Amino acid sequence: MKRLKQRILAGVLAFVMCISTVNVTAFAQENETTSEIQEINAISEAGSENEASTENIEITDTSVSENNIEPVEENSLNEKQVTDEKIYESENYNVIFSLTSSWKSGYNANVKIENTGNETIQNWYLSFEYNDEITNIWNAEISTHEENQYIVKNAGWNQDIVAGGSIEFGISGSTAFNEFPENFNVVGENKEVQEEDYSVQYQVDSDWGSGFTGSIQITNNTDKTLEDWVLEFDFEREITNIWNAVIESHEGNHYVIRNAGYNANITAGQSVLFGFNGHGGSANNVAENCVLYSWEIDTTEYVELSDGKIEKNYLERAIYTNLLLQGLPIDNIRLADDYDEDGLTLSQEYEYDTNPFSKDTDEDGLNDYEEINLHKTNPIKYDSDEDGMSDGTEIACGLNPLSSDTDGNGVIDSQEIVTQAVRIDTVEQYQLQEVGTLPNIQITGKGDYSQKIYATALENDATIMDIDCLVGTAFDFIHDEDLSFENSQLTFTISNEILKKNKLTDLAIAWYNEEENALELLDTTHNMDNCTISAEVSHYSTYMVVSVPDYFFNIDWENEDSIIEAGKADVVFVIDTTGSMGNEIQNVKNNIETVVSSLEENKVDIRLGLVEYRDIYADGIGSTKSYDWYTSVSSFKSELATLGVSGGGDTPESVVDALYCARNMEYRTGVKKYIILLTDANYKNGTSVDSGETLTDEIKNLVEEEFVVSVVTTPSYYSTYNSLVSQTDGVTANINQNFASALTPLITKIGEQVNKGCWIRLSNGSVVSLDKDPTLGDDTIDTDGDGIPDIIELKSSYKVRAYNPYTKKMQEIDTWSFYSNPVKHDTDGDTLSDLDDLAPTKYDTVVVEENDSSIEFNTGRTWYNISCTSFDYLDNLMQMVDGKVDNPIPIEQFRQIIQNVTNNEKQAFTIEELTYIGIINNEGSKLYMHDLSSDTRENVFQKIAGRESRYYKHSGIWWNENWSEVPKGTESGFFKGTVLSEADINLSCEIYYVCDVYTVLTSVAQVGALVIAIVVAAEVTPVVLANIQGLAYYVKTFGVVQGIQMYQYLGIQNLPNGVISWLQMDMADGDSSLDDMVGANIPIYERGISGEEALKIAHPGSSQVYFQTFVNGNKGGRYVDQLSNGIAYEAKVGYTCLSQRVRIQVMKDAYLLQTNQVNAVVWEFFKSDITGRGGATQQLLDFLTQNGIQYVIH
Repeated sequence: MKRLKQRILAGVLAFVMCISTVNVTAFAQENETTSEIQEINAISEAGSENEASTENIEITDTSVSENNIEPVEENSLNEKQVTDEKIYESENYNVIFSLTSSWKSGYNANVKIENTGNETIQNWYLSFEYNDEITNIWNAEISTHEENQYIVKNAGWNQDIVAGGSIEFGISGSTAFNEFPENFNVVGENKEVQEEDYSVQYQVDSDWGSGFTGSIQITNNTDKTLEDWVLEFDFEREITNIWNAVIESHEGNHYVIRNAGYNANITAGQSVLFGFNGHGGSANNVAENCVLYSWEIDTTEYVELSDGKIEKNYLERAIYTNLLLQGLPIDNIRLADDYDEDGLTLSQEYEYDTNPFSKDTDEDGLNDYEEINLHKTNPIKYDSDEDGMSDGTEIACGLNPLSSDTDGNGVIDSQEIVTQAVRIDTVEQYQLQEVGTLPNIQITGKGDYSQKIYATALENDATIMDIDCLVGTAFDFIHDEDLSFENSQLTFTISNEILKKNKLTDLAIAWYNEEENALELLDTTHNMDNCTISAEVSHYSTYMVVSVPDYFFNIDWENEDSIIEAGKADVVFVIDTTGSMGNEIQNVKNNIETVVSSLEENKVDIRLGLVEYRDIYADGIGSTKSYDWYTSVSSFKSELATLGVSGGGDTPESVVDALYCARNMEYRTGVKKYIILLTDANYKNGTSVDSGETLTDEIKNLVEEEFVVSVVTTPSYYSTYNSLVSQTDGVTANINQNFASALTPLITKIGEQVNKGCWIRLSNGSVVSLDKDPTLGDDTIDTDGDGIPDIIELKSSYKVRAYNPYTKKMQEIDTWSFYSNPVKHDTDGDTLSDLDDLAPTKYDTVVVEENDSSIEFNTGRTWYNISCTSFDYLDNLMQMVDGKVDNPIPIEQFRQIIQNVTNNEKQAFTIEELTYIGIINNEGSKLYMHDLSSDTRENVFQKIAGRESRYYKHSGIWWNENWSEVPKGTESGFFKGTVLSEADINLSCEIYYVCDVYTVLTSVAQVGALVIAIVVAAEVTPVVLANIQGLAYYVKTFGVVQGIQMYQYLGIQNLPNGVISWLQMDMADGDSSLDDMVGANIPIYERGISGEEALKIAHPGSSQVYFQTFVNGNKGGRYVDQLSNGIAYEAKVGYTCLSQRVRIQVMKDAYLLQTNQVNAVVWEFFKSDITGRGGATQQLLDFLTQNGIQYVIH
């Protein structure tokens, strides 16, 4: 692993290896002089055995001079020459290394540090790289020495170098002199000493009114020396004379006092004292707000930057690896290359420490090139002026990103009320033509809202997608609960495809009220020039664009009551328009009004659809056309008038393709679906998407989706279409008869079918058919057969307000709000039945199939598991470059892994899917999420960990790595001083570019366990997520979001701060299994043991009393935990949700109340003594209240 660390961690930028004559300005530059031999450049180390082979890889050296980039001639690798002096020049100092004498077995050398600046160099330390061994040193001492890294410190008496002055020290070696040290750097700074590490005592020695004498004693409470101390304090008296110290500065009442030189260092447990005279103030004035500073050396500074071999190695690990992952060629890397096309070359990316593979390194919304050359902001710092607003937001708002208080009024910019266009990175991944509608936000308020809110398209949530008037795609805006603002405007851009079917002025913005499951339409303005619509909003949740005419048509607005009189039907006419059908089409035109009138007489309110077809094999795939829906007979007739007859080829026509087209039209939720096929010919199999699709296949689909298909054809083809008609419960009619007369049996059948039961208007803008009027209160009626009675799924009467385009005024509409849709077994379409779904109207990602090789989600996406660590994947990829690998993967296995990575990258996994993937296949998730935004990784981490990431800054390499926690927003370079969040560490490969934690993680990794690594001070604190199988069970049962929450409720409490706050309980025997669950696999939080004991004490009476019940048409029984004075008490321990089992208990208790077997029912919720959690979901509490059951939460 030592070689691995050298290869991965050793450097900062690869391409600098090519520049043997270009100096890195962050370090002292080199000049060589000699009295014996000619000056030469340092010898390239390309032939070293520790270097990676570059065979077959062309690396072009260049030197950069203004705007010209020219090749640099390589130095000879075959000769080695020695100089006797080398000068390293820096901005404020020079270092001169002189070889004073040398012989075969040793040498002496002198090192001189010249202060060329204007200020004293305090307490100097000198770091450098040196491959020789220093065996003796004078006038200084070696502070640290690790491999070839040295830090030499002053001898105490020579610790300060005044401006223009110098110091010298000498060294000896016991081998022949080989080469000069490299990268001399004066390091160290004054840092604040922790308050508990020192004490300051002020004393008035004498006070005579017009003057005083005082002293301050500083005591070192630590076990190490405090070097070159400086003390700051506030003092309301004037100091005129001081001894044993010097006044470095004095402004107002604030003093900065520095040591006198001879007392610069305070050894462990010792004190220093300085005294002073002065006047003013009074004897009651004391030195206040004391802050002590001590000189500290960061022993990792000297390896933050260097050239030569370190950069060369880093090139191989960082630049090459990125190129491999992105499929880009790696055989000709030039300093003038610009891989991310941000306007910066590789050379410039290195100079500014920006990411050469990201146009916006700090993700602040500004291009790296623009930040450097236009705005002069810091391209590696999200918020250059640290005022709480990103640089991109400040530029967009007209604020100064380089001033925390742009207008100078004493209020920082993030606390000013400004209007800003919110940058929503997660929306940028969607294409307008694909989703139909794209949102953008303008907010007036305080702070940077681009950091507070993100949005995701609801492409699978049936609760939303089943809204019949929905246009395009709905978006869920996600943010912290405390999001507040003065005002905000939400705008949707509308695609051309949508505008072909809808007038812009017919569209409105609406939000989905999750509490009532109601669609709320907003006052909307329309911009014809930009094809946008806008609305003022007071909050952010789920928003969408709707067709207002469709909304009012669908809810049957003319019917005042929420109980609808006429049944609803969607009827699609599928018409053969080949050459022989001219008379039949005219027949339809002449009689369609009669058909509609007959349906109205049968209390059927229909919407008409139209599909025409010919022969896709003879007339082309486009010959089957859908003309969508018509809400008026006149518009339908007008479209019919445009149909012409032609083509067809041979006799059979493409009936299967036409039925496929009709079946895939957008039907209203809960409305009966009818297809009427008109043809005088036989059918052909095959559709535009599947030539192998047969009529039998299509019939199966039609039956499963509850279509009624009738066929109007010639009697000779009755038998041909008999299976289609009989299996879908349709009718057959003669195409040669009067069309209206021929359809009389179908009209009668439609009337009978759609008017069974009762039609009601739901708050989501749909009208649905129930088996019975819910106002009658029959709790045995369960229309959708999901195990929940209709009256339980429905909530209450709810009025929706909207502007009616037909009446030109605002209108209140009576609806039913609901907990779950009473006509849908699975309201949100997430594969969990409403009975089993903890949130039946909120789509949750569910794992439908999982094995060792893949995870299949209900979204249709499949994750292919990566069977190696991400580190090993990258290392084996790098084998293609350097031929070296620590843990080689067999070639066939590696090919499969690469294929899995490729398959995963082709799919756009959601936050919820990535959350589960991040737990189950954490190493694979790193490869996928590495190229996603840091915001996306943070969202996933928060779902896993239940808190925000902490941030850590890296410094040092090899043996001397250091990670220190830093505030969010701390400057983070790509090459130097990288800052990583816990999300980056756990959900990307970023960690492998700066340090190798895999050697640490290996010792704690377990099969089937997730390790969350939190890096602090060169250590990795692991948190092993036990019982992955238990988590997988909950996710498969309740979905990712609800399943993880359920899993968290079983977590161990009071874990140390700084690690993930939940683990799967191992109840007793430490085997991380579920075998400790008791009570027929009932989770611990539902056992009710301690709660039952509490009930016995609080409510003396009888325990476990049995009652007979009759619920959902089934006889059963109910054991009441405690019966006291006619009141039934139920105990629940831990956090309880409305599961199927609990729902049935509630219904049984409601039956006891209805039949007067008890006077009252009270449910009492107790905290679990294991999890520390108690209470219930709001859905359960609402359900209890609805059924007349009281509850108490302890």
